[in-house]
Formats: sequence, structure tokens, C-alpha cells
Amino acid sequence: FDPYNMIEAKTLYGSKDYTPQEAKVRLALEKKALDFLEAQGCEHVLLPSLEYLEAIKPGLGLSSDALVSFIDNDSQSLVLRPDPTAAIARMAATRLKASELLKLSYATPVFRRHPSEGIQEFFQIGVECIGESSIKSDCALLSLCLESLKQMGFSDVILLLNHKQALAGLSSNALNCLKQKNYVDLGYIPKQVPLEEVAQEQELAGRAYFSELLDTFDEPSAIRIDTALIKDLDYYTGFFFNVIIPGYEHVVASGGRYDQLLDAFGCKKPAVGFAIYLNRLQESIKGSQK
Repeated sequence: FDPYNMIEAKTLYGSKDYTPQEAKVRLALEKKALDFLEAQGCEHVLLPSLEYLEAIKPGLGLSSDALVSFIDNDSQSLVLRPDPTAAIARMAATRLKASELLKLSYATPVFRRHPSEGIQEFFQIGVECIGESSIKSDCALLSLCLESLKQMGFSDVILLLNHKQALAGLSSNALNCLKQKNYVDLGYIPKQVPLEEVAQEQELAGRAYFSELLDTFDEPSAIRIDTALIKDLDYYTGFFFNVIIPGYEHVVASGGRYDQLLDAFGCKKPAVGFAIYLNRLQESIKGSQK
């Protein structure tokens, strides 16, 4: 036994061991969500951990810098699962009936490379609804996300929402300012508007969609229009959102509409979905107990 030659016993930065108690909490959260989603008619799918990069790349809304990739013994580029949505899009386009409406759920680890923190492993539960594009299906997806969180014990959340239409009139410089949260150069501080008050905002960009959402959605009090919220506008084709917990710094769920995603796999079907980030929910529990 040579203590000076011992390998340092640690996990990769961005990944962790789960003690029995920590595992119990995470698995309990996962079970509550999956039981609820099954009761709502979602069909569960299992996804591979490894993908051929070229096979999944068309459906990725991520830069190549975010991928954990490597070359196998046959000189093929492989990638650890970076995005369940892209994998489900590939599955739906190649293995499931194109004529059917699909409502698919998953619970799986995801691997990405962070520019400053290295490789990260985190756990997602999500839903992808494929085959319908309407305000009704948007509302159903939002409701399913909020109710899933409620079933997991997180009812005090805020859903921040925006729409591609609301950003259509902005210059490329203004869009970059929003991405960088540079409100000085933007020239104004973007505001949040409770969905219930959208009728009072006559100048609100995207107001037509938000008004229709208000007329259709059953629980508008949980939703705020966030005019600062911006995501990949080549990926999202309609609304997109983040879910936050007051007092906790990280987004705990997100999603939106991406009607062109399956086109990349030769299947023209609209799609909408969300992902819940289990690591962050569990971290928020710890923070609230301090």
C-alpha cells in the first residue's frame, strides 16, 4: 500500500455519486412524474446512450462545442446522448407510424460539455408531442409541464414564455443584446407581463398569440410573458418557455414548439415538448432546507 501513488478518488467535474438517500429522493421525483405522465396517456420510450453523430446532428439545437464526442474503433464519430428530443425525432421519423399522433415520455441522463465546467451529466424527464400544431396543443403541453411539476411537489413555480413572432421585428443587434443580457446597448429593460394582463398591453409584440393563449389556457396565473427570453430561433418555430422557482437561480424546466425538427429526418410533422431537470429540482429542495 503506497499512499503517495493512490489515484485521487473523485468523480468528473459536473457529475456526481448519489448516496442512498440522494438516490431515493431523485428516484421518488422521477416516479411521481412518470406515473402522472402515463396516466395522461404518454407512452414511455427508452433511448440509446450512444449515437452516430451524423445520424443525430440534423436534429440538434446545440453547437458542436456542447457535444461529448469521440471516434470509435471503426473511425466513426460517436456522441453521448446530448439531447433526448433529437433522438425521439429520429425514432419518430424512422420507426413509428407517420400518420399517428404521438405523445412520448422519457427519463434519461444527458451529457453535454460546458465551456468552463467541462463534461456535465444531468437527468431529464420530458415529453414530446408529435403530429399536431394548434393553440390547443400548445396549451395542453404547458398544462402537462406545470401539472407534472405539481405532482412532484413543486406548485410554486413561474412559467416565463415568449414567442418567435414577438422577436421578428428586432434587429440582429437587438437580438444579440438580448442573448447577452446587455440591456444598456439594447436601450431599454425588457419587461415581464402576467398573461392575465396581456389585454392591457396594446404595444406588446406577439400580442395576438398571447391573447389566444389567454383565451384557451385554464391556469393563466402561472404564466408571464418574458420579453427578454430568447432561444435558438432557427430551432424554435413558435412559443418557447422556461420554468423557474422563486428564490432558486436556475431554470428547472423548459420547452417549446419546433415544427421543423422532424423535417431534418425526412418526416414533415409538427412537434412540441418540454424537459424537466431533475438535478436542479433536487438541488432546489436542498437549498430550501438550509
